[in-house]
Amino acid sequence: MFSNLIAPPTGIVAERFLYAASLGFSLALVYLIFRLAGSSPEKVRMPQKTLTYVILAAVVIAIPATAKTIDRNRDWEDELTLYAADMPYLKNSAKANFIYATNLRSSVVERLKSGVPRNNIVPDARICIRHFRQAVNVYPSYADAWNNLGEVYLLLLNESDSAIRCFAEAAHHNPSFTAAYYNLGYTYQVTDRAEEAIPYYEKALELQPYEIRAMSNLAQVYQKTGQTEKAIKLNEDIIAIEPGLELPYINLGTYALRGGEAAKALEYFEKAATINPYNYELNMRLRNYFQRVGDSAKAGYYLDLARRSGRPQQ
Repeated sequence: MFSNLIAPPTGIVAERFLYAASLGFSLALVYLIFRLAGSSPEKVRMPQKTLTYVILAAVVIAIPATAKTIDRNRDWEDELTLYAADMPYLKNSAKANFIYATNLRSSVVERLKSGVPRNNIVPDARICIRHFRQAVNVYPSYADAWNNLGEVYLLLLNESDSAIRCFAEAAHHNPSFTAAYYNLGYTYQVTDRAEEAIPYYEKALELQPYEIRAMSNLAQVYQKTGQTEKAIKLNEDIIAIEPGLELPYINLGTYALRGGEAAKALEYFEKAATINPYNYELNMRLRNYFQRVGDSAKAGYYLDLARRSGRPQQ
């Protein structure tokens, strides 16, 4: 491993392999200092003059080494700080650029979730893009980097056209990359291009038949494009795979309601509420229905569940 013969390590960790090897150089340096001082480290006793030279040399070496160690310790505050500090020396490492950009992207997403305004994260999003771009410049077939670059464009900057080009590159370089096809489908779906989303969701499910998110989203675009029977079948398949999810029951209830089957819709909605009694919107929907039909007991029951659920985040 240390020789790069078995497997070449990534640039961002390769320098750490030098720590063990540097022990031999340190021993050689100590021996050289003793020899220059006119003595040998094997001797039990040595002249005072030699000892003075050795201590002086050790101090001269230790002072800058200590200063550098203290300075470098700042870089080890956390993983992201360490990657950022190392990047000026790792420009030509595709893996290092990928790791830094991926970790920075995760940090940006967490800040968005915590309520930081989107405009405030744009500079860091642009840094992510720069390093993902450098990763694919160094290694053009880096499908994961293309995919993550697309996610930055889509999720952080709302630049769907750029995202689509990146996801397409990821799929081109790795035709078995399920996430790339899923992301293409999702991008077309959220930009109201449902017909274009369908083949990509179908390809993702061809590669990974039990991918619940792809199944659920494909069901949505099937329903939106008038293919309700296919949408129903997919939701039934989701129930067979993951019976503890309420979403497919909500979807089936919605389809039944649109088809004029109120009793069937109610059955699905109540089943969903049984699985997840803390779905605020569903509980309020059921409360309003039972209030309309005059069933005050059930209306009160679902209102109580809604209150305990807490209002959904806006």
